[in-house]
Parts: sequence; C-alpha cells; structure tokens
Amino acid sequence: ASVLLNSGPVNALSTQVCLDLTAAVRECEEQEVHGIVISSALNGVYSAGADLPALLLDDDSPDLAALAEFYTALQEMWLALYTTPIATVAAISGHCPAGGCLLALSCDARVMVEQGQKGRIGLNQTAFGLVPAPWVSRMMRDTIGQRPAERLVQTGALLTAEEALGVGLVDEVVPSLAGLTGAANARLAELLAVPHAARGAAKRQLRAEAAEALRSNQMEDLDEFVQFVSTPAAQAAVRARLEALKS
Repeated sequence: ASVLLNSGPVNALSTQVCLDLTAAVRECEEQEVHGIVISSALNGVYSAGADLPALLLDDDSPDLAALAEFYTALQEMWLALYTTPIATVAAISGHCPAGGCLLALSCDARVMVEQGQKGRIGLNQTAFGLVPAPWVSRMMRDTIGQRPAERLVQTGALLTAEEALGVGLVDEVVPSLAGLTGAANARLAELLAVPHAARGAAKRQLRAEAAEALRSNQMEDLDEFVQFVSTPAAQAAVRARLEALKS
C-alpha cells in the first residue's frame, strides 16, 4: 500500500493527521497488507513536525483538553506505526524535522532525497526551546546509538541527507526526486522477501520494550507533556518558533 501525506502547507502532525495515519495503519492490517511506503505529496517537505498552533494556549482560557487530545493522538499514532507487523518505508522527499523525523524513525527503513542544505532531518526541538518525548529520544538512540543520539538530540541539530546517511539515521540517499519511489519500493521488496509472519514477529520482539515503556506510562507521559507545554517558557518558545517560520 501507499500512504501519501497531503496536509498543506507542510504536512504538520495535527490531531486529525495523527488519527488518519493511525486509521490507515489499522486498515492496512485488517486488509492483510504486508508493506507500506509513506511518502509526501508536497514539494520539498516530508513533514515539518507537530502542528505548533495546537500547542498554543489562550492565556485567559487555556484549552488543556484539546492539548491532551493532540498528544494522545500522537502517542497512539506512534504506537500503531512503530509496532505494526507491516513492513514500512519512509520515502523522504524533503525537510523532515522534529515530528517529521519521529514519523520517519517509526518506519523500518528510510530513503531520502539529497537536496543540499534545503532538505534536512533530525529532532531539532531543543534548538527552539522544546524537548522531544522520552520515547522519541529513545527511538533516535536505538537507531543511531547512544553517543551520536546524545549529541544530536541535545543540540537539536538538523542533518543533510548525506550526513544522516553517515550516522545511520537514513538507510539510503538518492540524488533526485525521480529515483525516490523506485528506491523506496526496492527497500520494501527486501523486507517483503522475508516470510511476513516471521519478520513481523521479530520486529515486534525488538520493539516491544520501547512500546511497553510508553503503554505502561502513557497517562504520566501525557501529564508531563501538558505540564511542560503549559509553562510560560514553553509557550514563549512555541510563539517564537511560529514567528520564525512565518518570516
């Protein structure tokens, strides 16, 4: 199956996009799909990350319920995609920071287009005053190793496609958009060459500990997120980031 992100202008992970992605994964599981390529319909961007306006709170009447609904949808989307027995490949056609990187890391393989300084990938939340969720930082660590993850997550660095390939954040880089679909499909074919039941069971075995760490602590994780985002410092960081993106 092909899942195409098409939520302009930057495929932000809004509550609805997270719900739709979760539903897409579950539908594919019900239809016994064995492989999915997740790509973007937007030029130059895979996903710019979390829907920042959803994190803004009104000073006089903060809607904490909507904030909790957003984060719960994000948690459930990650659990669905990260633990699905379906083989998944991210076809990264452009910029992929923060939540976009979360989405790509959740997949089994990542193929990225080389776009020089324009297309970058990484967990850059700390660079503008926020912080990745513990399960997101853990996923980065599990993918590229402890020491590189410490450096990249603490500094909020964004990497070019070639730099990401060098640290193992992506598995393959293609020189142009024209070759992205073919390369992603080839990666998926490698995964599908393994018996589906065995490969899916092995995947769940390897990812069970991280998934269970969130499931057993999901409400506490939600409470910590809401408390952190509600602080004046975090709200100021979100507003500043939105202004920077507008300009």
